[in-house]
Amino acid sequence: MLAATNHKAAEMGADERDKLFEYRGNNFGYSILVIGVLFTLGRIITLEYNPQWNEHSSSLQIPLLTAHILMFSFILSEVARFAGQIYYYRRGY
Repeated sequence: MLAATNHKAAEMGADERDKLFEYRGNNFGYSILVIGVLFTLGRIITLEYNPQWNEHSSSLQIPLLTAHILMFSFILSEVARFAGQIYYYRRGY
């Protein structure tokens, strides 16, 4: 509502505290993304060097499981990033 009535206040840049909260949220979210990508790379390398652990003989028969793991890590990292930003805004410092 404020943005519709007062364009100058709505377009004002982020202050120092906003940038700090954004940085902390990004740090938390992208740490989760790195863990997810490393887990996926480890899974790919493990399946490459140990073909007996192939997906076809596994009880977990999900097509394109590697792509699903990557997509889940992307989504989880974004949720964690925004949750971290909200947490720091609610905390106030």
